[in-house]
Amino acid sequence: MDRIIKSTHFSEKVAAFYFEQMCRALKFCHERKVVHRDLKPENFLLESNADKALLKLTDFGLSCHIESQDSIITDACGSAYYIAPEIFKSKYTKAVDVWALGVILYLFLSGGVPFGGAADSEAGVYQAIQKEALSFNGKMWAKLSPAAKELVAGLLEKDPSKRYTLDQALAHPWTTGSAAPDTALDRDLMTSMLSFQNNNKFKKKAMELVASTLSAADVSNLRAAFMQVDTDASGFLNFSELSAALKLAGIKDNKDTIMQAMKNMDTNGDGKISFSEFLTATLEKQLIQHQSNMWCVAGGGGWGSSAHGRTSKTRPCIHHRTTAPTSTPAGSPSRPTTQMGTATSRWMSSSRS
Repeated sequence: MDRIIKSTHFSEKVAAFYFEQMCRALKFCHERKVVHRDLKPENFLLESNADKALLKLTDFGLSCHIESQDSIITDACGSAYYIAPEIFKSKYTKAVDVWALGVILYLFLSGGVPFGGAADSEAGVYQAIQKEALSFNGKMWAKLSPAAKELVAGLLEKDPSKRYTLDQALAHPWTTGSAAPDTALDRDLMTSMLSFQNNNKFKKKAMELVASTLSAADVSNLRAAFMQVDTDASGFLNFSELSAALKLAGIKDNKDTIMQAMKNMDTNGDGKISFSEFLTATLEKQLIQHQSNMWCVAGGGGWGSSAHGRTSKTRPCIHHRTTAPTSTPAGSPSRPTTQMGTATSRWMSSSRS
């Protein structure tokens, strides 16, 4: 998303170029019976700074393996704003990934999310996803092509049986570029997108809540790790220290990727990483549990919720590397999520045919 915000020429045709890659990366996963379940802009990384750089799909921490292409999944997971409505019914398919692509495309074209953008709480976001109708109001949409709106509507169809498939999305004239104008979009789009990125308050608040539940031993261990990387004992991590730590750990990465990692951790924008920022960046797995408990409260009639935020219908969504999906076709044995084997530690590179 940072590339779009900084872009000097961002048009529907440029958006279509990247969206097609997203579809192809996801198609690669689905063909191998892997459902990502946590698609969002930050999980797509650019291979380089080139104008037409390839995208790489990352973060398979919530992914699951399915037995067949129409397998039903019942455990709830995902990130606020990008969760498909059928997830709240604890009965969904790989089509939830297509919904998430629709949310991403809506965000790229308008600078906001289709559901829950004005909500004051996570529960409000989840209720909006389930109950609000899709709208193309606003000056951004007034300037976009009919083809773009038609594609987004097909991706954000709340009935998964009527939702566009990946093949339909890839064959759409907007995605291929033939119906995507190359006229530069309004710079207000970049402003709106930047505002959304900087004000995703729900994840920040959730991270703070999770951090407050860590034990003294947990914090001590994380502080020791922080101090080991902080070689100049300044109390902050800089680019050189982070690069050296990655190299020492045997992780080879380029300068741009490390800079992006620093930017993601540097929440106050001062160019260095404090211990509190470092601590927050390590809490993604715990945040998953927090989000699961929130869904139990927000899910409505389809979920059995309690005053403690626990559900009586599905188990908590703590997805370790070997968690088995709670589903698959009736009568089939459960099998552990393989996380695509050794591919878990690699980025999935989408290719253009």
